[in-house]
Amino acid sequence: MEHYENFVLSRALYPGRATFDGLNYTVLALGGEAGETQNVLKKVIRDHGSVLTAERRTQLLLELGDVLWYLVAAANELGSSLLQVAAMNEIKLIRRDEERKPIG
Repeated sequence: MEHYENFVLSRALYPGRATFDGLNYTVLALGGEAGETQNVLKKVIRDHGSVLTAERRTQLLLELGDVLWYLVAAANELGSSLLQVAAMNEIKLIRRDEERKPIG
């Protein structure tokens, strides 16, 4: 994953990079790309009777790649990496599981 992150960051050109505006831009773009992914799936349901062909699957995967690109950029704007984000999320999920366990 580090290779991909370096690849993204070596090509990342967007307004306000390394400022609050860069964080704002990347987070907003992340939401936009997630919305585009949802829109592709919506059209599969609406226009294609929920039939996910190989072509539509590829289209969804490409959109997820755009989501991943902006996730890398947003994490970088926060001085972090995908590995750190994943580790933090893992800890959060473990704590959530522990809180749900019945006592005694």
